[in-house]
Amino acid sequence: ERGVVLVHGAPAEPGAVTRLARRIGPVQPQIYGEAWDVVTSERAINLAYTGEPLGPHMDLCYYESPPGLQLLHCLRFDESIAGGESTLIDAFAVARALRRSQPRAFADLARIPATFLKDHSDREEPVLMSYQRPHISLGPGGELVGVFWSPP
Repeated sequence: ERGVVLVHGAPAEPGAVTRLARRIGPVQPQIYGEAWDVVTSERAINLAYTGEPLGPHMDLCYYESPPGLQLLHCLRFDESIAGGESTLIDAFAVARALRRSQPRAFADLARIPATFLKDHSDREEPVLMSYQRPHISLGPGGELVGVFWSPP
């Protein structure tokens, strides 16, 4: 009902989140593999791998069918680490509020396609993916079925 679950007491070891995910259902491999580590890097391939704040977004919007469930697992966080806070937003509640308060903007976001792009052409294993869809997806009866938000 809420869309968010916090699990406490998970082992702080690599692979723990993948084992939990397999208890829920099949794990869908992505361009990064089944699971991947997000750590800061001098040669960051995107903003997530820097120490910079990362605003609200949805991962993997450039897939035709982005994962409906994503698990995040913090393996290390102590006083020596700055940042790392997560902000969770109920995008469906935001879209419903936008529909009520700004119906024209809502209609535009449900009609005009955006291009979601992943261009890692300079990686060791190059990746170039692109998908177009409106930010808001509606079903045949106008019901809200999806929100896709991933600013550049």
